Amino acid sequence: MALTISSLGSRTNIRIVIVTVIIASLSLIAPSPAKAGTAIASCVLGSTATNYSPGVRTQPAPIQVDVQGYLGLCVSSEPGAGTGTYTENASVFLSCSQLLAQGTGSRIFTWQDGTTSTFALTRLVNAVNGELVNTFTGDITQGKFAGHSATQVVAAFADITACQTATGLTATQGTGVLTVIWWGA
Repeated sequence: MALTISSLGSRTNIRIVIVTVIIASLSLIAPSPAKAGTAIASCVLGSTATNYSPGVRTQPAPIQVDVQGYLGLCVSSEPGAGTGTYTENASVFLSCSQLLAQGTGSRIFTWQDGTTSTFALTRLVNAVNGELVNTFTGDITQGKFAGHSATQVVAAFADITACQTATGLTATQGTGVLTVIWWGA
């Protein structure tokens, strides 16, 4: 039996559409006319799991946020960056309504050759059909690709109704892409 998109289910269809739109929109990120951007690394089909402890509820509370991600199918000008993983850990004061708030932070990408990249980022979030579409933009400040700009987009399913439970929202999972850009003349 051949696997078709329609047999995957509506949530998977939504993710496929969102990731397709994300990939297409990354090619439309237009630098100012004085700058021409060239992707020096592009990773698609990544995955992200975010855990919240304790679970996020309607009232703000101190929450430990732990992000674990995988960068899959990377095409890069740098050897050793064909795949990778990333982490982000933070203690924040958070409620479910704040999941849509802009924020700043940093992620550390660990490439398949063991080298790392530190990504200083700003996060923008939009809610689309039960998905939190997170757009992270910023610069690689240390390690592989240091001095270059980067954009990472992750579409993560979040069951916001869990905010009303005693346990709260304890996890989200999603898919995404990462593009590291070199701004050349």
